[in-house]
Amino acid sequence: MYKCLITVVILTLYGLLSSSSFAANTSDDNVVIVPRGAAAEKPFVGSFDVASNYVYRGLTQTSNLPAFQGGFTYSFKSGFYLNIWGSNVNFNAGLNSHATVEFDTIIGFGRPINDDWHYNISLERYNYPRATERIITN
Repeated sequence: MYKCLITVVILTLYGLLSSSSFAANTSDDNVVIVPRGAAAEKPFVGSFDVASNYVYRGLTQTSNLPAFQGGFTYSFKSGFYLNIWGSNVNFNAGLNSHATVEFDTIIGFGRPINDDWHYNISLERYNYPRATERIITN
């Protein structure tokens, strides 16, 4: 687990250091919207965050512990993009889950409409390797 996390951190830092500037990010982490008629100067971008807590829709995903998060996006000139994002997780609230990491995989398409508006359509999947399925019955 730690070897994998260190590898992700190193690759993320490499992505950050190899790129001199980032395109404007949207609310979808590091999705790059390519301006109309222009090619992406750097089609491959990355991000890395250290957060005091990973909260999603009002619920902590790390049991109020720090989160190390990073992602990569590859954008094509056509507007299509591929994204992978990851974070450590800790579901110790009696769920008996062995998941320690979350990887989100995203494929999407986005284009600007004008200088102030753009659209973005994406398909996202949340992946929790080593998670156990818990069935609740009444």
